[in-house]
Amino acid sequence: MPCTKSKACPPSPSQPCTACRSSAVLTTRSSNQTRNRGAGPAGRTTRAGHSEIFAFQAENLTSRWVAVLLIAVPILIQVYFNSGLTYMLMRWFKVPHNVGSPGALIGASNFFELAVAVAITLFGPGSGAALSTVVGVLVEVPVMLSVCNVCNRTRGWYGRAG
Repeated sequence: MPCTKSKACPPSPSQPCTACRSSAVLTTRSSNQTRNRGAGPAGRTTRAGHSEIFAFQAENLTSRWVAVLLIAVPILIQVYFNSGLTYMLMRWFKVPHNVGSPGALIGASNFFELAVAVAITLFGPGSGAALSTVVGVLVEVPVMLSVCNVCNRTRGWYGRAG
């Protein structure tokens, strides 16, 4: 189905829109009903799978680094603040460490995996929405690992709650 955002969009459903940069390619495979969304770097149609989303965003991640920083910094602040607040509240309420540490991780999670799937489905793999969710995944995973490290290192301190 052609794009409806612009009159300059091509009438053919197999061509990406050059005016609004949305992609309108939708095909299905009989075996697993895989959706094809969008055109790759040279205009060839590619499949947006789990790891291919990072390939779709490679150019955006390297050329739009200011946008990447503007997306990443608030995510960093939010994850560390929420996990720290949750961890401290769990300690204050004398919740055992084996419950408080996972609680801190759950409290700081953003569920970017779901957001990536929704962004690709609604806006296409080359969209700004997909970029922001990919940056979220790339930032959240190492940050959550560092939160795990902090929770493990502070186990003794956590147990000494007054």
